[in-house]
Amino acid sequence: MTLYADLFIDWTRRHDPMFFSMADSAQAFLGRQPAIHASLGAGIRDPICVAG
Repeated sequence: MTLYADLFIDWTRRHDPMFFSMADSAQAFLGRQPAIHASLGAGIRDPICVAG
């Protein structure tokens, strides 16, 4: 799990740095996870989001 977590954090910071900049603390970051997951899922399902 630690290896996965380290790789995930590195990848996410490179590809989606705004997810980290939107939270003032680790607790605030974790509190945003449902919204982050919903937005990522919507982008996969919605052809407009994928194209744009």
